[in-house]
Amino acid sequence: MNEMFWVHMIMAGSALLPSALMKLINPDGTRKGIGYNTPSAHRSVETSTFANRYATKGMFWAGLGTITIQATLYFLVPDSTAILVTAGVMTFSFLTVVGLTERQISLRFDKEGKPKADYSEY
Repeated sequence: MNEMFWVHMIMAGSALLPSALMKLINPDGTRKGIGYNTPSAHRSVETSTFANRYATKGMFWAGLGTITIQATLYFLVPDSTAILVTAGVMTFSFLTVVGLTERQISLRFDKEGKPKADYSEY
């Protein structure tokens, strides 16, 4: 098999790896160094639990989207271009997940980490 095929397979695995690892952790409680770690996510146990669950789902869908684009590029463009575009898409999608998670935390929780009245059930 072509070595670029294996490069694409490794990149596809690394696109799904963050969500797989985040799914394995226990999201209840605040653990620095494991899972989704930002200052806003560590305001309370509720924010940490919500952020880990939300980011895990986002990382999974971002990984699937990256793999879909990667599979399409594998057949359409030269190998080196496909790798560079896939790496850019992966980076952009993961940064988008972080931005969306931070936005949801600010919408659903106050500055102390308590759920807002509009989002009492998350």
